[in-house]
Amino acid sequence: LRRYTTDPLTNNEAAAPGSGIVTEINGNMGSYSKLINVAGTTYLVPDLDKIRAKFDYTCNCVNSWGAFTMNATNNNARPNNRSAEESDTALYLQSDYRFNVGQIPVRGNLGVRYVSTGETVNGYIAKGGVITSTTINRSYEDTLPSFNVTVEPQKNLLVRFAASKVMSRPTLASLSPGVSINTSGQTLSIGNPYLDPIRAKTYDMSVEWYPNKDTMIAVSVFKKQIDSWIQSLVRTIPYSETGYDLSLLDGTGQSGATTYTVTQPVNTKGGDLTGYEISLS
Repeated sequence: LRRYTTDPLTNNEAAAPGSGIVTEINGNMGSYSKLINVAGTTYLVPDLDKIRAKFDYTCNCVNSWGAFTMNATNNNARPNNRSAEESDTALYLQSDYRFNVGQIPVRGNLGVRYVSTGETVNGYIAKGGVITSTTINRSYEDTLPSFNVTVEPQKNLLVRFAASKVMSRPTLASLSPGVSINTSGQTLSIGNPYLDPIRAKTYDMSVEWYPNKDTMIAVSVFKKQIDSWIQSLVRTIPYSETGYDLSLLDGTGQSGATTYTVTQPVNTKGGDLTGYEISLS
C-alpha cells in the first residue's frame, strides 16, 4: 500500500536507484540480510524486519530517509490502491434415489444449493480535486437447484441427463470502485463494485456404451442458457467524460480534452451455447 516517490511523475515500489536508501543498503548488505536453510541449501535473503526498523517505511510519515505516506507527492497513483473482501455462505441439500422401471434400473439425485455472497470493496476516487477513499458494501443471494438421472436400458449401456442452475462470481479485482490510471499510455481501468455474477441454466445428456471393461463409446450433447455475462467494455472518450477529477492529470500537461481509452467490466445479456462431444476410449 506504500509508494516511495522521488519525482511527481515517478512512482516505485521501493526507493529509486541512487537514493539514500539504496546507497545505505548497498554499502551494508550484510546488515540487512539473513541466511535461511531450505532442504540443506542455504540462501541469502533480505531481512525485512531489519530494513523496516532502519527506514521506518510503514510509518505513514516523512522521515530522514524519505516520504513514506500514501503517495505523499503524487495523487496520480493513489487510486491504484484498492482492496476487496468476500464472505460466502452456502447450504446444500441432496437426496439420492434408486429404483427400477420394470427391469430397467434408474438412479440419480436431486438437490438445491443456497449461496449468500457478501462483498466489501474499497478504492480511491477523485472528487473535487481530493482523492477520497470509498468503501461499498453489497450482498446478493442465489438458489441453485440441480437434477441428475442415470438410466440403464440394457447392461453396459447408460443414458445420463443432468440439469442445474449455476453461477460464477466476478473476480475481486474487477469490483474495485476506484480507477487505475496510466497517463503515459492514456488509459483508464475502472472497476465495477455492482457487478452481478455470471448466471446460467445448464442441460447435459449423454449415451455411454461399455462393450468391455477397457472400452467406452459415448456421445453427449449440452446446452447452456447463459442469463447474464461479464464483458469488458472498452471506450475511447475525452478524459472530461470519464467522470474522474482533472486533478489526476496534474503534472502531465494533459487536459480534459485528452483522449483516453477506458476499460470497465459490465454485466451484459448472455446467450445460448450448445454443442456435442464424441468420446472413444
